[in-house]
Amino acid sequence: MPDPSVIGFAPGDGGHAIPPQCETLDQHSKMVDAGSARPGVAFGCATYSNLAAMLARPADLVAPVPYAGADAPLAASAVRRYEEGRAAQLKSESASSSSSSPSSTGSQ
Repeated sequence: MPDPSVIGFAPGDGGHAIPPQCETLDQHSKMVDAGSARPGVAFGCATYSNLAAMLARPADLVAPVPYAGADAPLAASAVRRYEEGRAAQLKSESASSSSSSPSSTGSQ
């Protein structure tokens, strides 16, 4: 598998990831079929191209945010609230946006 550094980064306007050139990832096959060499495969090309497209913050490629660690007391309190039945229900975004729209007030 190739190194993830094959994904490039172009700075400016938040930056964007650049997928690898698949030709550079090509691994030639040593297999021969009826005297003809079989084609090689660019292992990792699709994976790294998809990863480049999915990056939410491409700047993390060149300057990753350091891991600050887990907040154990906060996580424990969330589990405790859930176990005790005190967890708040999540509010649906569609319900809150429809109740605030002018069309839902009934005024015409």
